[in-house]
Amino acid sequence: RVSLLREKNSIQKKKYWTIGKQKIRYKCDEEYIEKLRDLISDAVKVRANIIKGLVGAELSGGLDSGVIDVLLNRLDKKGIYYSWSVHPNELEYAEDDERLIIEEICKRENITCLYNTLTPKILESSNIEKNMKMTGVQVLGDYLPFRYVLPPYINTFQISEASQKISQEGGKVVFTGHGGDEGVSHRCNPYELFYHNEYIHFLRIMWARAHREKFRVLHTMKGIFKLLTETRKHLKSAYMAPFNAPELLKNDLKKKHQHKKMPRLQFAYDPISYINSGGSRNRLDNVALQGAYSNVRYMVPYLDYRVVNFAVSIPRYMYLKGNRNRYIFREAFKDILPESLYTLRTKETNSIKNLKQNPNWFVEYKKNKKEIYETLSRDIWEKYIDFDMIEEWLNETEPFGEERVKSENIFYCLSQFAMAENAIKKTREV
Repeated sequence: RVSLLREKNSIQKKKYWTIGKQKIRYKCDEEYIEKLRDLISDAVKVRANIIKGLVGAELSGGLDSGVIDVLLNRLDKKGIYYSWSVHPNELEYAEDDERLIIEEICKRENITCLYNTLTPKILESSNIEKNMKMTGVQVLGDYLPFRYVLPPYINTFQISEASQKISQEGGKVVFTGHGGDEGVSHRCNPYELFYHNEYIHFLRIMWARAHREKFRVLHTMKGIFKLLTETRKHLKSAYMAPFNAPELLKNDLKKKHQHKKMPRLQFAYDPISYINSGGSRNRLDNVALQGAYSNVRYMVPYLDYRVVNFAVSIPRYMYLKGNRNRYIFREAFKDILPESLYTLRTKETNSIKNLKQNPNWFVEYKKNKKEIYETLSRDIWEKYIDFDMIEEWLNETEPFGEERVKSENIFYCLSQFAMAENAIKKTREV
């Protein structure tokens, strides 16, 4: 946190809190577990208590949102729970479907979850529509990136749908699990223990992982060598791939999207550095905008400074014990979680595996490509992207396999350009 003090004609920065500055050490695991539970429970409670009326909350089928939603319900808050997944009536269940966990939570807590649809559409009567018109911005078309000013972010559309639905149902806030896996329900790995000088716990983990091997000592040593060479190299090299469609870019801009200039994967082994580098900001900025659009306010209990500071200040082995990752977080809320969620190892949206391919997808795809192309201004983008290459892409025959992936990468990148341009244009209109 930084306080800005204006004196005369200058602004001075004063930092009054540094995350993770003071390490926290207790006598036993139970003390860490109890403290984390108390902090998270209180972070949810103090936010819920200031809300009168309906409380909205995301429910994804993962640990982060599941814990928040159960805590909210047990505070006797009447809630509107929303999942980004498609309703089971529209899309049949897949193996390890996240909606099975959602339904188990709903059954245990006697709550109802609202789902997304296969063909989401923001209604004309929605708050986002009303608020856009009040600003004097012209609202045209049905394609969301151009109709509204939506930030180019990976989950923009899902956030928009969720905030709209909860707002339409009468909710004034949306509780989100964002920030959990950035520090609080952190997915630890053995390298993190080594990186933070917890060598005894590191060796125990590596020894345990070779427990079924005939030559256990040898396999343990091989595992350590691989982790400290290949794994460490991967974690400390660029985690962001170069621009998805480098062939789009002019050479000067392409040089800015090289591996060596991308940030490291600090998310996986150094939560403090990740948070300090602004790792939470993109999502926070996005939900702040979507909340303002939709007349709701987002609540982020896991980024309560007490919670996240405690989570990054305790020993890292509390997040990896034996084969149990996110150990302390699971144990803190073991008694309130369904078994399927307590034992959940990976968080994937498995329901989309049952989405059926549209046999006429290329017809709609060509239409969307043309719409994006016609939206882009040559005056703005000619300096940066190759329009000759884009015209070749527009006239391509139906792609398959890797060619389709390459084509859709171009589509995605141009969509981000179009969204950025749309934000500039609509800002000028206002």
